[in-house]
Amino acid sequence: FGAQCHYREREDYNIENVISDIKTFVDTHCKRNAPLIVVGHSMGGRVASCYAAKHPGDVAALVIEDMDIAVRIMANNPVSMVENKLLNWNRSFQTKDIAIEALTDAGYGMDRLDKWLIEGRLREMEDGTWWSDVNPEARMLSYRNILGTDCGEQALRTIASCTTFPCHLMVAEIGSACENNSIQEMKAIMGERMCVTHYVGANHSIHNSAQDKFLEDLKDLIRRTSQNS
Repeated sequence: FGAQCHYREREDYNIENVISDIKTFVDTHCKRNAPLIVVGHSMGGRVASCYAAKHPGDVAALVIEDMDIAVRIMANNPVSMVENKLLNWNRSFQTKDIAIEALTDAGYGMDRLDKWLIEGRLREMEDGTWWSDVNPEARMLSYRNILGTDCGEQALRTIASCTTFPCHLMVAEIGSACENNSIQEMKAIMGERMCVTHYVGANHSIHNSAQDKFLEDLKDLIRRTSQNS
């Protein structure tokens, strides 16, 4: 949503269309002779599960990075967002000050903005304008149309009953998005096929905060998957 987004209506931002986009990308750009290891972080883990349930023939293994199957509504959003300020959000701004003002008005604190400035997620472009990788309208719609539904649970139940590929859940120690009750539900649905790994000292973005261990585990999964294919 916002600049460079092809969804015309808010209702179009839903799990079915997101999965369709990913399928188009995979079929167009991923030249392969074997199924893929599908990895999704945070809400991407929810999407990855739904993709795996819809297109199991594409999947050799599923990796969910720090996301459970609990239904999350906007009231659970840790960012206190002002919905009427997110209409027709555009991620391009004339100046840095305008970008910061817009993002703070949308509900983000300066601690987050300072971090994004350092990381380059909020940055100056060659023409002097400023661009935000963060899209608060998309975040709001993600809660409303994806995280706020039971699509994660339904996907996992489909995977459990209709597929055989292995599933891995990576859980952060600090600020994890995974609720323990939901983790237990995931294990109950998947049985022994759900391998849960807890990353000591890692935050929600395990791929950054425990990068070496994260990559080591992925490489090991790739090796084992290749041996079994």
